[in-house]
Amino acid sequence: MASEEVAQLAESLAKTQVEEGELSFKGRGMKLDNAQAAEELVKEIEQFPGLQALRLEGNTVGVEAAQAIAKALEKKSELQRCYWSDMFTGRLRSEIPPALTSLGSALMLAGARLTELDLSDNAFGPDGVRGIDSLLRSAACFSLRDLRLNNCGMGIGGGKILAAALTECHRLSSAQGTPLRLKVFIAGRNRLENDGATALAHAFKLIGSLEEVHMPQNGINHPGVTALAIALQHNPQLRVLNLNDNTFTKRGAIAMATALKELRSVQVINFGDCLVRSEGALAIAEALREGLPILKELNLSFGEITEEAALEVAQAVEHKDQLEKLDLNGNCIGEDGCKALKEVMDSMKMGDLLGSLSDDEGEPEDDEDEEEGEDEEEEDEEDEEEQKPKKIHNKVDKNRKNKEASEEEEEEKKDEDEKMKKKGKNEKVTAKPQKKGKPTRSEEEDENSEEEQQDQGDEDDGPAEGEEEAGNGKGADPYANLTKKEKKKKKKMMEYERQVESMKAQSAVEGDFSVSQAEMSSRQAMLENASDIKLERFSISAHGKELFVNADLLIVAGRRYGLVGPNGKGKTTLLKHIANRALNIPPNIDVLLCEQEVIADDTPAVQAVLKADTKRLKLLEEERQLQALLERGEDAAGERLEKVYEELRAIGAAAAEAKARRILAGLSFTPEMQNRPTKKFSGGWRMRVSLARALFMEPTLLMLDEPTNHLDLNAVIWLNNYLQGWKKTLLIVSHDQSFLDDVCTDIMHLDNQKLYYYRGNYLTFKKMYVQKQKEMQKQYDKQEKKLKDLKAGGKSTKQAEKQAKEALTRKQQKGRKKTQEEEAHEPAELLKRPKEYTVKFTFPNPPPLSPPILGLHSVDFGYEGQKPLFKNVDFGIDMESRICIVGPNGVGKSTLLLLLTGKLTPTRGEMRKNHRLKIGFFNQQYADQLNMEENPTEYLMRNFNLPYQDSRKCLGRFGLESHAHTIQISKLSGGQKARVVFAELSCRQPDVLILDEPTNNLDIESIDALADAINEYKGAVLIVSHDARLITETNCTLWVVEERSINQIDGDFDEYKREVLEALGETVVHRPRE
Repeated sequence: MASEEVAQLAESLAKTQVEEGELSFKGRGMKLDNAQAAEELVKEIEQFPGLQALRLEGNTVGVEAAQAIAKALEKKSELQRCYWSDMFTGRLRSEIPPALTSLGSALMLAGARLTELDLSDNAFGPDGVRGIDSLLRSAACFSLRDLRLNNCGMGIGGGKILAAALTECHRLSSAQGTPLRLKVFIAGRNRLENDGATALAHAFKLIGSLEEVHMPQNGINHPGVTALAIALQHNPQLRVLNLNDNTFTKRGAIAMATALKELRSVQVINFGDCLVRSEGALAIAEALREGLPILKELNLSFGEITEEAALEVAQAVEHKDQLEKLDLNGNCIGEDGCKALKEVMDSMKMGDLLGSLSDDEGEPEDDEDEEEGEDEEEEDEEDEEEQKPKKIHNKVDKNRKNKEASEEEEEEKKDEDEKMKKKGKNEKVTAKPQKKGKPTRSEEEDENSEEEQQDQGDEDDGPAEGEEEAGNGKGADPYANLTKKEKKKKKKMMEYERQVESMKAQSAVEGDFSVSQAEMSSRQAMLENASDIKLERFSISAHGKELFVNADLLIVAGRRYGLVGPNGKGKTTLLKHIANRALNIPPNIDVLLCEQEVIADDTPAVQAVLKADTKRLKLLEEERQLQALLERGEDAAGERLEKVYEELRAIGAAAAEAKARRILAGLSFTPEMQNRPTKKFSGGWRMRVSLARALFMEPTLLMLDEPTNHLDLNAVIWLNNYLQGWKKTLLIVSHDQSFLDDVCTDIMHLDNQKLYYYRGNYLTFKKMYVQKQKEMQKQYDKQEKKLKDLKAGGKSTKQAEKQAKEALTRKQQKGRKKTQEEEAHEPAELLKRPKEYTVKFTFPNPPPLSPPILGLHSVDFGYEGQKPLFKNVDFGIDMESRICIVGPNGVGKSTLLLLLTGKLTPTRGEMRKNHRLKIGFFNQQYADQLNMEENPTEYLMRNFNLPYQDSRKCLGRFGLESHAHTIQISKLSGGQKARVVFAELSCRQPDVLILDEPTNNLDIESIDALADAINEYKGAVLIVSHDARLITETNCTLWVVEERSINQIDGDFDEYKREVLEALGETVVHRPRE
């Protein structure tokens, strides 16, 4: 074979399938700094059919390259295994989280279902874990079996984030009936320490399916080991347990031995260099006798185990028929002990299983020292990790390690004594200095361990080793008067309190969601009523018309308000006055009204959303400049760079793009659309981008004016679900009653130029409002009776009204403290007759028609120059049909209606209908249906030869005000035009109603009237609507347009809603309505 062919074959084997469906670039040493450098790799990914596994280990990938790779992965729904270890070598740590976020978002958008994820040796720190947080919580990881995060520098904070993500993943997957079944977990050399290990232990306990756990070299002491031991008992299939080079001490070892008794499937145990000590070794020997029937390997090397305990372990393995290796090297057994141990193993014919033994490993600590020192070992280990580089354990020279451990315990004890002494002298000290330098822990970790790490008077990283030794003789022991037992009890209580604080911090992480505006306003959070808005007696006029007169605006922080009332009464005006701060809004409350579409330019939609957070952009730019200075050797920039890192972490900068893409995806933007320039979108889609910006920013008070008007049903379902979890204050104007019912906690009713407040959702408000109207009618009737009696008694009309007003004023002021302003007011106005706003829609019932009345047969259709929308469609209806057509924007719902009405002609196939069929079609594009030059009355008279009065009566029945009957149609509002169209439909006496988004611009009362009219109508009904209540109230069967066809959905609207949300990786919110 020619050398050239050999080279080609070698290259092919290097980068193509190692297994079926696997594409490998492993170890090629590629430096992919930008998208251009990754072009070839991206091309191969895109062209690789049925991609199931992707290996990128051993290459250097930058943010831009990662984003390019991510884009290629967005269409790889079959991807299951991602081997991405050692992929960011040489990159700045700040670059890694956004790269991971992009890759994770791509996997979610693709609908991938991962079974293996390897991100080892990437050293991305806690922020890197945040980069994959959304991925781990999503449906993409519900099927995860193997998770490898070895040597990633996660720290305590990263461990907590990881634990929270796995817990949430298990919860969400369990809700779907397919709980997370993780089998292999590898996270060595991550400095998880006790808090990180404890958090992960909670997740392990829930998961219950682990078969391999590898967590060596994590600085875990006995509290963390104990938590893991308890959790692992809930994983009965555990086969491999590797906790090498952590510090068990006897308590941790005993806890782990107790767990091992319950684990019958364990084959490999690695507790080497874990200081299990003699008591722990004896407990493990007991576990060997009582359980572990199929054990193959046991490593208890460098554990400070005495000869007696080592012999007990050796004797305990006598009947372990599958044992292949026993390692007791480096323990305190001496030369004679080594000989005795070999003899025991030889006598059991297992001598070849015993590893090498060193015969002079020093003496173990005496029992008294261990009794007192063991309580301090965890603190000792944590301080060592914070203040010194991690030691490289030398397993050959164990005497040196023992000596260092003893010195550190002594120093730690002295440090604790000095802290307690200082605390006793000054109980009022509440603030502690902050450490300098780049933090390696998360904020939660720093808060939890701050008191343990720092002395009251130090501002540096801590004293040098020599200074610690010099200070060992200072200060008195605060526990001097306590017995040994009392000391242990006291320190156990301190440890318990510290762990409680750690758990609180973990809860904060799980619910953490950081925003720049909230950061700005938090400094003034202690000001009275700063978070609430309370404006009394304000008035607003527009064009000489009074909209609000002496109204009160009361908005409580964290509540979600629905502002309702008749159209044209000032709801939008109120929102604009709040947004413009024409009203006296507290300065620390940032307000945002989503009303204008984004500018049409070359900015991609996702970048238009991200650019809304100007603080994040400024920090990222400053970070870039500071990094450039550091690269030029200007070390002074380092301190400021650390502060910038902290600020970026506080506002959740690493997760910003994933959050933006999640919102855009929820609003029906495909991955391609998210990267499309805004100038290529229509006005309605740019309005969606504006809505996404508002949701991304999370202002203190977000105001939305008819947010569902520009959305399709799928987007409305997502927005409804998303806002139910909104943590800030929300003020919504909407005609969608279902939306108001699900989202709102309070209703603000605009009535008679005042605002009235009702606790609960819209349904609750309706019940209370009806009751209020009855009470007002009762009071009005009482007032009218009194006026009649006064007039009958000889009073004039004017005198009677004045007396009634005075009585009403006294009643209103009774029990209320008067102000000078109130006393100066004129007497109250007489009560007016309560007006009941009612709308009644009616459609005349048609005569019976023989089925089928209307249908499409083998229809193909597509607009010229575009991809076909429909292929071989068969669809028909009869007189009893009640159908709602659903699906995302752009799939052809409105086109299907136009095909059924005959306004479009199929490219293949035909539309068939009963020759007597009359169709009533409501087109959401009014201009296509109405003559804009006529007034409504003229329009009906001309089309249906109706008398003048009958035309006006028909218009009035559909809620069109009398003054609008004679106004040119072009000058009517959207809602008024819609009523004219409904009046026209009624006059046509149709056999089938085909309605395309009929609720746009209708108020809630009119939508209720439309639903009632449809339910009373005996003909067929076909609807496209984003109004969930109209769909459910009319009992429509759901048909979904997808994959160039239309099919009936099995199940009701709630099931469809759940399917939509699950497809987006969202969780269905079941929030109780108030």
